[in-house]
Amino acid sequence: MRTDRLHRNRRGMTFAEVLAAMLFAAIVLPATMGGVLLANRLSTAAVRRMDAAMLADRVLHEAIGTRSFQSGDDSGDFGEQWPGYTWTLKVDTWDVESLPRVTVTVSYQVQGRAFEESLVAVVFESQEATS
Repeated sequence: MRTDRLHRNRRGMTFAEVLAAMLFAAIVLPATMGGVLLANRLSTAAVRRMDAAMLADRVLHEAIGTRSFQSGDDSGDFGEQWPGYTWTLKVDTWDVESLPRVTVTVSYQVQGRAFEESLVAVVFESQEATS
């Protein structure tokens, strides 16, 4: 009976146990939050990078399909549909056989840092297309 009374009176945590739990939380929480923030930044960057590559592909295909690249370098944005993304188109000559090389670069920002994605195509013009 006496052991039941002693066991019943010993409820809760001691001061040392509370301090140990607080110390554990003080060490683990910052590391955990740092990992969560890093994962969030990386996932946001990956999505934005994929979107930028898709937008660059769209501009590149349109420029080649309509032959608008022949008028030279160009730039623009994607309007309200894709805020924060801008593109530049640069035309130069590929060393082999003097073929036109078209480079589209899409610029964007992720959490205050600037990033760019570029796609390059070399345009082969057949004799039928040029005559």
